[in-house]
Amino acid sequence: MEISPVTEFLEDRKDEYTVSEQEVLGHTVPDRYDMHRLGKRQEFRRAFGFWATLGFTSIYIATWEYLLVSVYGGLVNGGFAGLFYEYIGTTICYFSVVLSLAEMASMAPTSGGQYHWVSEFAPPRLQRYVSYAAGWTSAMGWLVGAAGGYYIMQTLLEALIEVYLPNYTFTNWQATLVMMAFVVITVLFNTFGTPLLPLVESISLVGHVAGWIITTIVLWVLCPKNSAHDVFVSVVNSGGWSNTGLSCLVGSITVLYAQLGKPSLESHVVARSVYRR
Repeated sequence: MEISPVTEFLEDRKDEYTVSEQEVLGHTVPDRYDMHRLGKRQEFRRAFGFWATLGFTSIYIATWEYLLVSVYGGLVNGGFAGLFYEYIGTTICYFSVVLSLAEMASMAPTSGGQYHWVSEFAPPRLQRYVSYAAGWTSAMGWLVGAAGGYYIMQTLLEALIEVYLPNYTFTNWQATLVMMAFVVITVLFNTFGTPLLPLVESISLVGHVAGWIITTIVLWVLCPKNSAHDVFVSVVNSGGWSNTGLSCLVGSITVLYAQLGKPSLESHVVARSVYRR
């Protein structure tokens, strides 16, 4: 990669860059240094501290929340034991992807994420084409992911209503209106409530942890207990697949669904969090 004169100048003087307490609250010298190095302008202000960043990452991935609504596929394809080992194996393999993305995020800390990293690190003759493909793939993934999130929120709300009103039946148009209401609330809050985001993320972290503790205790006390053999040894193939290995591979989608936020999380975190060098 060709180094611009601006980059060489900043590299020579990088030891002179210091961060004051005032700069940490918004634009930081390291931000401007990184943006100059990447040929970009520093335009956004950082507002997420440690707890807000931790809350943001926890809510963004929402591991235990997503498992509650997607665990059925893993129980059918793999059972208790299959789902247990699928989770361990998938997490270990996925961790290598996260480490690679984190390394690229440290080298090019921009909110562009994958399409920017592809543009920076791909061979020069392929950069334009592969970054275009990566950008549109990421954009479509964000759209589909957002739609899936709204659908899950609507489904959970519908389930809560049916618990208290067993005879009430949701129609398709009502479900669509509920999803549209969630979209409107999200747009309005992200447009006008941006200064409150760090506080909301910190509060969400408390709810995330408290909800996990409460849910775990309730399930532990009220749910029927299975034997250790069923939990750690008995692998089932109830999905009609030709062999148990293929069934477990299909069941691993349940685990992946709870970790899908990680590839885009690094770019969001580096673009929002306050950090020191």
